Amino acid sequence: RAYDKCRPVMEKLGKKFFYLGRSGMGSTVKLLSNLVNGIENLAMAEAFALGAKAGVDPKVLVSVFEETDADSYYLKEYLKPRFLSGNVEPGFSVDLQFKDHRLVSDLAKKLRVPLLLNELALQVYQMAKVGGLGKKDYTAAIPFWGRLAGVDLWDTS
Repeated sequence: RAYDKCRPVMEKLGKKFFYLGRSGMGSTVKLLSNLVNGIENLAMAEAFALGAKAGVDPKVLVSVFEETDADSYYLKEYLKPRFLSGNVEPGFSVDLQFKDHRLVSDLAKKLRVPLLLNELALQVYQMAKVGGLGKKDYTAAIPFWGRLAGVDLWDTS
């Protein structure tokens, strides 16, 4: 298999490898990972907006989430540093997140798998794009959702 032939080169480039099957499955798994992460980002957006509207300081909420079942690699390693600094400059843009949700939607339709949460995420990222955030990091959906709720979650100016 090609995977076995390439393994010595991969071992020089990284530490973890997964054989996923036929050619193209790596791209599919990447889309699935971005599907989960994109929806997690929007779940955080809703939690922060509702929490702020109820009077919970978003920075305190981050600390609490780190100690509950809301904790994740995404929260600690990606969202928290951006949130605390107000940085929405791209690591992974809203435009790219939208594109991946669209590609997931296309794959799901082709395979006849209903993905309600993906379709909702697709619409939210489309709204963020229309709101001028396409070139910003996809975490910009969080303060965007806050503005929809009438609360300032973090300064992105």
